[in-house]
Amino acid sequence: LVGLGLKTYASLTRRHFVRAKATEVLILGSGQLAEDLVNQFKKRCRVLISARNGARAAELARQHGVEVVPWNDKAQWMRHAFIANTIGFEGVLLDEAFFSAWATAHPQRLLVDLGSPSCLSTTLSSLEGVLRLEDILAEGAVLEDQKIARVQLARTAMLELVDRRARWLEERRRKWQASPQVSFLEAQPV
Repeated sequence: LVGLGLKTYASLTRRHFVRAKATEVLILGSGQLAEDLVNQFKKRCRVLISARNGARAAELARQHGVEVVPWNDKAQWMRHAFIANTIGFEGVLLDEAFFSAWATAHPQRLLVDLGSPSCLSTTLSSLEGVLRLEDILAEGAVLEDQKIARVQLARTAMLELVDRRARWLEERRRKWQASPQVSFLEAQPV
C-alpha cells in the first residue's frame, strides 16, 4: 500500500510541475495554500512568491528562503513559465492579453489555477498549459478511486492469506490427531 498517502491540492499541483520539469515556480498569493505550495516546491526548485500582502510575502520569504516578486509587476510574472495561482476572487487577475504573451514567450509552460472563484480569463486549456481547480479536483477523485481499489485488493489478499493459513493449520491438527499419540510422560528422558 505504498503511495496511498493523502493527496492535497499542493501535492497534486507539485506532481504536474515535476512532470513538466519545472526548475522554478512563481506562486501567486500568500495564504495557507500558497504556503503549502512553497513547502512542496522549496526542496525541488527555485520558488518565488508574489502577493498583495507584501508583509506576508516577506514573512514567507524569510521563513522558507524563497524570493519575493513585486505584486504590481505583472511584466516580471510573465518571465516565469511555471506559475501556481492560489488567489480567488470575482474579478480578473490575469487576462487573455497576459496569457497570449505568456504562451508566446514560453513554449514549455504550466499555470495551475487553484483560486476559487477563478480570477483568470483565458481560453487556454490543459492542452495549452493551463490547469484549473476542476482539473486538480478530478485528478484527486481518480486517485481516490485508485486508492480504494488498491485497499480492496490488499484486503482480499489478506483474507485469502488468512484462509490458506487456517486450512493449513486445520490440516496439521487433523494429521496430529490421526498419528499415534505419545503421552508427555512417555516422551520424557529417564
